[in-house]
Amino acid sequence: MNSHAFLAIIPARAGSKRLRNKNLLKLLDIPLIGWTIKAALESKYIEKVFVTTDSEDILSYSNSFGLDNHYLRPAHLATDDADSFSVVKDAIRENASYQDIVLLQPTSPLRTSFDIDQAISMYLLKKSNNVVSINKIEEGSTKFQIYYDSSSQRISSKGKFFQSNSKYQLNGAIYIFNRDKILCTKSFIDDNTYGYLMPAERSVDIDTKEDFELAKHHLGYKIHQKL
Repeated sequence: MNSHAFLAIIPARAGSKRLRNKNLLKLLDIPLIGWTIKAALESKYIEKVFVTTDSEDILSYSNSFGLDNHYLRPAHLATDDADSFSVVKDAIRENASYQDIVLLQPTSPLRTSFDIDQAISMYLLKKSNNVVSINKIEEGSTKFQIYYDSSSQRISSKGKFFQSNSKYQLNGAIYIFNRDKILCTKSFIDDNTYGYLMPAERSVDIDTKEDFELAKHHLGYKIHQKL
Protein backbone atom coordinates (compact mmCIF):
# COMPACT_ATOMS: atom_id res chain seq x y z
CA MET A 1 0.00 0.00 0.00
CA ASN A 2 2.88 2.37 0.74
CA SER A 3 6.67 2.37 0.88
CA HIS A 4 6.83 2.85 4.65
CA ALA A 5 6.08 0.04 7.09
CA PHE A 6 5.48 1.40 10.57
CA LEU A 7 5.99 -0.36 13.87
CA ALA A 8 3.55 0.54 16.66
CA ILE A 9 4.97 0.28 20.18
CA ILE A 10 2.41 0.10 22.99
CA PRO A 11 3.97 0.33 26.48
CA ALA A 12 1.79 -1.27 29.16
CA ARG A 13 3.32 -2.26 32.47
CA ALA A 14 1.38 -3.99 35.23
CA GLY A 15 2.04 -1.46 37.99
CA SER A 16 0.24 1.85 38.40
CA LYS A 17 0.45 4.46 41.15
CA ARG A 18 -3.14 5.71 41.12
CA LEU A 19 -5.30 3.16 39.28
CA ARG A 20 -4.50 -0.45 40.16
CA ASN A 21 -3.82 -2.65 37.11
CA LYS A 22 -4.94 0.31 34.99
CA ASN A 23 -4.19 -1.14 31.57
CA LEU A 24 -6.63 -4.01 32.06
CA LEU A 25 -9.43 -1.97 33.65
CA LYS A 26 -12.56 -2.32 31.53
CA LEU A 27 -13.72 0.79 29.77
CA LEU A 28 -17.20 0.06 28.36
CA ASP A 29 -16.49 -3.70 28.59
CA ILE A 30 -13.12 -3.45 26.81
CA PRO A 31 -9.84 -3.40 28.79
CA LEU A 32 -8.15 -0.02 28.49
CA ILE A 33 -5.25 -1.29 26.37
CA GLY A 34 -7.72 -2.90 23.96
CA TRP A 35 -8.83 0.48 22.62
CA THR A 36 -5.26 1.33 21.60
CA ILE A 37 -4.51 -2.10 20.09
CA LYS A 38 -7.72 -1.87 18.06
CA ALA A 39 -6.87 1.60 16.75
CA ALA A 40 -3.33 0.48 15.82
CA LEU A 41 -4.60 -2.59 13.96
CA GLU A 42 -7.05 -0.43 11.99
CA SER A 43 -4.30 1.92 10.78
CA LYS A 44 -3.48 1.64 7.09
CA TYR A 45 0.20 2.33 7.77
CA ILE A 46 1.06 0.15 10.77
CA GLU A 47 2.49 -3.23 9.82
CA LYS A 48 3.30 -4.61 13.28
CA VAL A 49 1.90 -3.92 16.75
CA PHE A 50 4.34 -4.62 19.58
CA VAL A 51 3.14 -4.51 23.18
CA THR A 52 6.01 -4.05 25.65
CA THR A 53 4.95 -5.21 29.12
CA ASP A 54 6.10 -6.96 32.25
CA SER A 55 2.72 -8.68 32.70
CA GLU A 56 1.78 -12.15 31.46
CA ASP A 57 -1.89 -11.15 31.72
CA ILE A 58 -1.42 -8.08 29.51
CA LEU A 59 0.65 -10.11 27.06
CA SER A 60 -2.02 -12.82 26.88
CA TYR A 61 -4.82 -10.31 26.38
CA SER A 62 -2.84 -8.46 23.69
CA ASN A 63 -2.26 -11.66 21.76
CA SER A 64 -5.99 -12.37 21.75
CA PHE A 65 -6.11 -9.73 18.98
CA GLY A 66 -3.96 -11.97 16.81
CA LEU A 67 -0.64 -10.43 17.78
CA ASP A 68 2.35 -12.70 18.15
CA ASN A 69 4.28 -11.05 20.97
CA HIS A 70 6.22 -13.21 23.41
CA TYR A 71 8.58 -10.67 24.94
CA LEU A 72 8.39 -9.48 28.53
CA ARG A 73 10.44 -6.38 29.24
CA PRO A 74 13.14 -6.48 31.97
CA ALA A 75 12.07 -5.65 35.52
CA HIS A 76 14.19 -2.48 35.67
CA LEU A 77 12.12 -1.08 32.77
CA ALA A 78 8.83 -1.70 34.57
CA THR A 79 9.32 0.53 37.61
CA ASP A 80 7.83 3.96 38.34
CA ASP A 81 11.25 5.47 37.63
CA ALA A 82 11.76 3.86 34.21
CA ASP A 83 11.83 6.57 31.55
CA SER A 84 9.94 6.34 28.25
CA PHE A 85 13.04 6.57 26.09
CA SER A 86 14.65 3.52 27.74
CA VAL A 87 11.45 1.50 27.26
CA VAL A 88 11.26 2.55 23.61
CA LYS A 89 14.95 1.80 23.04
CA ASP A 90 14.43 -1.71 24.41
CA ALA A 91 11.41 -2.26 22.13
CA ILE A 92 13.35 -0.96 19.13
CA ARG A 93 16.11 -3.48 19.83
CA GLU A 94 13.52 -6.27 19.70
CA ASN A 95 12.21 -4.99 16.34
CA ALA A 96 15.40 -3.85 14.66
CA SER A 97 14.12 -4.03 11.07
CA TYR A 98 11.76 -1.05 11.47
CA GLN A 99 12.89 2.52 10.78
CA ASP A 100 9.59 4.35 11.27
CA ILE A 101 7.92 3.99 14.64
CA VAL A 102 4.68 5.07 16.31
CA LEU A 103 4.48 5.14 20.11
CA LEU A 104 0.89 4.72 21.34
CA GLN A 105 0.23 4.92 25.06
CA PRO A 106 -2.78 2.86 26.23
CA THR A 107 -3.80 5.69 28.56
CA SER A 108 -5.18 7.56 25.51
CA PRO A 109 -8.14 5.33 24.54
CA LEU A 110 -10.04 8.04 22.64
CA ARG A 111 -7.34 8.43 20.01
CA THR A 112 -8.57 6.74 16.81
CA SER A 113 -7.04 5.05 13.76
CA PHE A 114 -7.97 8.24 11.87
CA ASP A 115 -5.77 10.25 14.24
CA ILE A 116 -2.91 7.79 13.84
CA ASP A 117 -3.10 7.84 10.05
CA GLN A 118 -3.41 11.62 9.87
CA ALA A 119 -0.35 12.01 12.09
CA ILE A 120 1.62 9.50 10.01
CA SER A 121 0.58 11.30 6.81
CA MET A 122 1.97 14.51 8.32
CA TYR A 123 5.22 12.73 9.22
CA LEU A 124 5.61 11.49 5.63
CA LEU A 125 4.54 14.75 3.97
CA LYS A 126 6.74 17.01 6.10
CA LYS A 127 9.69 14.59 6.01
CA SER A 128 10.09 15.39 9.69
CA ASN A 129 12.13 13.75 12.42
CA ASN A 130 9.16 13.62 14.78
CA VAL A 131 5.42 14.20 14.93
CA VAL A 132 3.67 14.42 18.29
CA SER A 133 -0.01 14.86 19.11
CA ILE A 134 -1.05 18.04 20.92
CA ASN A 135 -4.18 19.86 22.06
CA LYS A 136 -5.00 23.30 23.38
CA ILE A 137 -4.23 23.79 27.04
CA GLU A 138 -7.07 23.06 29.41
CA GLU A 139 -7.43 25.25 32.50
CA GLY A 140 -5.33 23.90 35.36
CA SER A 141 -3.41 21.46 33.15
CA THR A 142 -0.05 20.23 34.46
CA LYS A 143 1.03 18.57 31.21
CA PHE A 144 4.19 19.53 29.34
CA GLN A 145 3.48 22.78 27.47
CA ILE A 146 4.89 23.49 24.03
CA TYR A 147 4.90 26.27 21.45
CA TYR A 148 2.93 25.62 18.25
CA ASP A 149 2.79 27.61 15.02
CA SER A 150 -0.53 26.84 13.32
CA SER A 151 0.66 27.99 9.88
CA SER A 152 3.72 25.76 9.70
CA GLN A 153 2.45 23.14 12.20
CA ARG A 154 5.88 23.12 13.80
CA ILE A 155 6.37 22.90 17.54
CA SER A 156 9.12 23.71 20.00
CA SER A 157 9.57 23.13 23.71
CA LYS A 158 11.47 26.41 24.10
CA GLY A 159 9.58 28.85 21.88
CA LYS A 160 12.52 28.93 19.47
CA PHE A 161 10.41 29.55 16.36
CA PHE A 162 7.58 31.60 17.82
CA GLN A 163 6.81 34.93 19.45
CA SER A 164 3.55 34.03 21.20
CA ASN A 165 3.12 32.34 24.57
CA SER A 166 2.61 28.60 24.85
CA LYS A 167 -1.07 27.67 24.54
CA TYR A 168 -0.70 24.00 23.69
CA GLN A 169 0.39 20.80 25.41
CA LEU A 170 1.51 17.30 24.53
CA ASN A 171 -1.53 15.08 25.03
CA GLY A 172 0.45 11.80 25.10
CA ALA A 173 -1.65 10.02 22.46
CA ILE A 174 0.75 9.75 19.49
CA TYR A 175 4.52 10.00 19.06
CA ILE A 176 6.03 9.25 15.63
CA PHE A 177 9.76 9.17 15.00
CA ASN A 178 12.64 7.78 12.99
CA ARG A 179 14.55 5.04 14.81
CA ASP A 180 18.09 6.24 14.07
CA LYS A 181 17.36 9.88 14.85
CA ILE A 182 15.72 9.22 18.21
CA LEU A 183 18.51 6.86 19.25
CA CYS A 184 20.84 9.77 18.58
CA THR A 185 18.85 12.63 20.14
CA LYS A 186 17.16 10.57 22.91
CA SER A 187 14.23 12.96 22.65
CA PHE A 188 10.73 12.90 21.14
CA ILE A 189 11.04 16.60 20.28
CA ASP A 190 13.84 18.26 18.30
CA ASP A 191 14.20 21.19 15.88
CA ASN A 192 12.29 19.33 13.14
CA THR A 193 9.15 18.32 15.03
CA TYR A 194 5.56 18.88 13.95
CA GLY A 195 2.38 18.88 16.00
CA TYR A 196 -0.76 16.94 15.11
CA LEU A 197 -3.57 18.93 16.69
CA MET A 198 -6.33 16.89 18.34
CA PRO A 199 -9.60 18.05 19.95
CA ALA A 200 -9.90 17.99 23.73
CA GLU A 201 -12.52 15.23 23.69
CA ARG A 202 -10.05 12.79 22.08
CA SER A 203 -7.09 13.96 24.17
CA VAL A 204 -8.06 12.43 27.53
CA ASP A 205 -4.98 10.89 29.17
CA ILE A 206 -6.01 8.48 31.93
CA ASP A 207 -4.03 8.81 35.14
CA THR A 208 -6.75 9.08 37.77
CA LYS A 209 -10.23 7.71 38.47
CA GLU A 210 -11.63 11.07 37.35
CA ASP A 211 -9.81 10.74 33.99
CA PHE A 212 -11.22 7.23 33.63
CA GLU A 213 -14.78 8.45 34.22
CA LEU A 214 -14.28 11.31 31.74
CA ALA A 215 -13.09 8.87 29.06
CA LYS A 216 -16.10 6.65 29.79
CA HIS A 217 -18.40 9.64 29.35
CA HIS A 218 -16.86 10.64 25.99
CA LEU A 219 -16.89 7.07 24.66
CA GLY A 220 -20.48 6.54 25.74
CA TYR A 221 -21.53 9.75 23.98
CA LYS A 222 -19.62 8.77 20.83
CA ILE A 223 -21.25 5.33 20.67
CA HIS A 224 -24.70 6.84 21.31
CA GLN A 225 -24.19 9.27 18.40
CA LYS A 226 -23.51 6.34 16.05
CA LEU A 227 -26.76 4.54 16.95
